[in-house]
Amino acid sequence: MSTASEQEKTLKKTAKSAKTDRPAAEPKAKAAKATKASKAEKPAAEPKAKAAKTSKAEKPAAEPKAKAAKTSKADKPAAEPKAKAAKTSKADKPAAEPKAKAAKASKADKAAAEPKAKAAKASKADKAAAEPNAKAAKATRSAKAEKPAAEQKAKAKAAKTSKADKPVAEPKAKAGGKSRAKVAQVFAEPSKGIEEQFKEITLLNEKERYEMMSLLQKQNPNPKSELEFSNTFELLCAVVLSAQATDASVNKATPALFAKAPDARSMAALGADGIAPFIQSIGLWKNKAKFLAQLSAVLVDKYDGQVPDNFDELTALPGVGSKTARVVLNVAFGQPFIAVDTHVFRVATRTGLCIGKCPGQVEERIAPLVAEPFLKEAHHYLLLHGRYNCTARNFEGHCEKCVIAKYCKHNYEH
Repeated sequence: MSTASEQEKTLKKTAKSAKTDRPAAEPKAKAAKATKASKAEKPAAEPKAKAAKTSKAEKPAAEPKAKAAKTSKADKPAAEPKAKAAKTSKADKPAAEPKAKAAKASKADKAAAEPKAKAAKASKADKAAAEPNAKAAKATRSAKAEKPAAEQKAKAKAAKTSKADKPVAEPKAKAGGKSRAKVAQVFAEPSKGIEEQFKEITLLNEKERYEMMSLLQKQNPNPKSELEFSNTFELLCAVVLSAQATDASVNKATPALFAKAPDARSMAALGADGIAPFIQSIGLWKNKAKFLAQLSAVLVDKYDGQVPDNFDELTALPGVGSKTARVVLNVAFGQPFIAVDTHVFRVATRTGLCIGKCPGQVEERIAPLVAEPFLKEAHHYLLLHGRYNCTARNFEGHCEKCVIAKYCKHNYEH
């Protein structure tokens, strides 16, 4: 019994102690409950722990991925412009569509243009292939154009003649008349043996030139001027009046004039107005009347009415040119001057005796080409031959009977 009561007492004390200790034990109780809860949760946490362990195990393998992720993050700023560009591209896509269509159209045009381009290439190829042919054709034309040097020289020299004196290869028929026969033009080569200093001014050698002048001398052994005059002053006046006029027209006008004024003093006194009525039938009579009055006055003032026998003094007179001075010096004073008018020019250039572009040039060149025995009368030999035989027109019928035909270098085959 005592034992049971003791136990009860012990229990009561324990209960009192528990009540007393309860406030202090509450934290412990709570800690115990937490421990129990922790124990209860432990099984559920184990998988997590295992997963964590696994995660730790996998961490080394994951590190490259993490690094890659970091790299990706680092690259993200660089990628952002691309992303923005992509967005912009999407935004621009509607605007780009016309360009795309234009590009398609351009491709279509390109396809259509290809045949043209090929044709152009073919054209270029043909052109390149054609160039040698063109050059060959050009060379052929040049070769045709370039005749033998001698023929070219003769042609060039003949072409230098004046239009009035140009050989008529194909004469035109007069209105209402019959057509004339054609005469073949022959441009002969220069003769052999021409002196070096004369190669540019003649087609005949020294022997041929001598024989030609000898034949012309035989044709007119005593040539003389066809102008009518009685003194040197009248000759001078007649030659001045004959410029661009025929000797026949001058001879019709001068007898009455010279009867009124036979010398320089009387001619100067007559004056231009007094001279004019006598020469109105001659071409350029107004100017010629002035020239006669003026030159007469100069002769009276400077030369006492006499005609000078000097070339320079003569050409200084009004209306007196080189040809007039040469005629006066040759005819009146017997000096070896060769005056070159249209007749002399025509014969000299046709025959090849002397080549020049105009009468003045032939006049400067011809004297050394004429042998001394013929020099004084050479002017008349050539002038009369040109006036009556080697005429400007209708001369082809004269070639067969021409005394110098075998030496002629133009328009005559022999």
